[in-house]
Amino acid sequence: MKLNKNRTCSTLIAILALLISGIAFAKPDSPPTVPIMEIRSVGQTIAANGDPAEIYYPDPAGSAAGYRFPVVVYLQGAKVENQYYSQFAQQLSSYGFIVVVPNHPGLFTSTMLLIEAFEHLKLEDIDPDSPLYGIVDTSTLIASGHSFGGAAALASVNNFCIGCDSGAVFVRPAELKAVVVTAGHTGPVDLNNEGIPIAIVVGDLNNSQEKYDQTYASMKQPRALIRVHGANHYGMADVSEPPGAVIPDESSQIIPQSITAARFAHWSGLYLRTWLYYDFSAWWQLVSGGDEFVTITTE
Repeated sequence: MKLNKNRTCSTLIAILALLISGIAFAKPDSPPTVPIMEIRSVGQTIAANGDPAEIYYPDPAGSAAGYRFPVVVYLQGAKVENQYYSQFAQQLSSYGFIVVVPNHPGLFTSTMLLIEAFEHLKLEDIDPDSPLYGIVDTSTLIASGHSFGGAAALASVNNFCIGCDSGAVFVRPAELKAVVVTAGHTGPVDLNNEGIPIAIVVGDLNNSQEKYDQTYASMKQPRALIRVHGANHYGMADVSEPPGAVIPDESSQIIPQSITAARFAHWSGLYLRTWLYYDFSAWWQLVSGGDEFVTITTE
């Protein structure tokens, strides 16, 4: 793995300072070691647009009691029903996040959903009758997604909207603190993510690897490109061929979907915890080069 020495040293100093001060894992909004909590899910309708969504969240009555969790809005790939991301979303949530997976009409998502879903969670946070009451970190949004949805999430850092109605204006919300996408790219388009951690997690059997390299090269620090060995374009999905959504000539997986979905969730979760929670354990796994199942580049 290649490292940016200045960024690596700065991150390590910040993490060590927090550890020495004794507040790194003591604050109610900073969950400790991962995975840490039981996950629940609830189906809701996003108020602004009527889209159904599945929401995965740490059980507030369990070991996560007293915490508030950042919101990950996961935008679906083209023609992939949101139900096929259940394993990935549940496991990503266990790393200390509320994961919202909308199901947009026509199964082509929109960057605007990042704002609409996040605003919905803000309303749920103040509703005493909601299972999400009082557990939403309304100051922190993470843009995420698969394939077309990943491209839509990446576009958010440039104030650009993919899949939006004609004339719609998207402005990157101030609460957007990180972007982690799975098998999503924008090609060589420069991404103005200065100060916003950004990562792509993609299977090494995925077609068009050069497009992911181009997108990574266009990112500014902090950034990461994480390749999951033995996974294809749908490695994070519950099934290898989501009905109606299979990409022609895509290499088949030999590794079971449950295993690759867990690996996509694991490395997405570690990257987010490094930058949002100053989690030393997560950071160490990233800078140590991961394991034999991934290749990580952060230079």
